[in-house]
Amino acid sequence: MSNNSHPVIGILECGRFSDEMTDTHGSYTHLYSSLLGTDVFNYRTFAVHLGDRPTVADADAWVVSGSRHAAYEEHDWIPPTEALLRDAYAAKQPIVGVCFGHQILAKALGGKVEKFKGGWQMGQVNYELNGPFNNAINGKANLLAFHQDQVVELPEDATVIGSAEHCQYAALQYGQTAISIQPHPEFEDNLVTDLLIERGHLFPKANVNNAQASLGNDLHNADVASVLRNFILQGLA
Repeated sequence: MSNNSHPVIGILECGRFSDEMTDTHGSYTHLYSSLLGTDVFNYRTFAVHLGDRPTVADADAWVVSGSRHAAYEEHDWIPPTEALLRDAYAAKQPIVGVCFGHQILAKALGGKVEKFKGGWQMGQVNYELNGPFNNAINGKANLLAFHQDQVVELPEDATVIGSAEHCQYAALQYGQTAISIQPHPEFEDNLVTDLLIERGHLFPKANVNNAQASLGNDLHNADVASVLRNFILQGLA
């Protein structure tokens, strides 16, 4: 599909950072291409939240981004995005969902997403990850979270491969071609710090304080990135 024979990952952009955040930390395209690497993949970004309507012919694999929107909200771009994910899954194209992407993929394939009654999960969280993650991280991963919504009912095809204390379905796998995670392996502490500064007034102060206090430990972003990258490559093979 690409002029240099590298497979194309279509990034489904389901939201954007503010201009100030983008200037400092980059767009989702920058974050995901940095996470997965540019040596074997090319990237095309589709701003589905702004009206882009890609089809399965537009990419070889897909990454579904985070968003400040909720998967259960009635936006006109959500049904066609879900339809694309179902088409891509049926076509056995590799799919990686992150945060909102984790949630909308589950919803598209028959699951349910709700606000977590325990409130927001922000900052560094320790996850138990298994399945494809077993060899890379030995079952544990410290990753950054920024969400209140969660998957609460599983699609029929889903296998749970990750959880946390306050997130039962933190990572899911669908056969050998689709995988999704609730945390953000593309985030670093400084990005979350700036999100808390920018949006902190929207959240209970205790949540913000706890999130800030959680930062500073080593993250397993590179380990998780390696697993996701290999998962895509194996799905393309």
